[in-house]
Amino acid sequence: MRLLDRIFDPLPKELKKLSDKTAEMLYYEAQDEGYKRHKYLCYRNLILEAALGFVFGILVGIAVKLI
Repeated sequence: MRLLDRIFDPLPKELKKLSDKTAEMLYYEAQDEGYKRHKYLCYRNLILEAALGFVFGILVGIAVKLI
């Protein structure tokens, strides 16, 4: 999930300027548990939506080839 955090919930500019990795770790650990659950639910929904769109596109492509 750290990769998804970096993509969808990037660090604030002030923390990006620091070369210290502990600031990044503390930023993500300090987030409220409810917010973390909400964020991961959004990640899951984005991944599911992309996967369903991909599968639907494959099925439509197969149907068009067969017709």
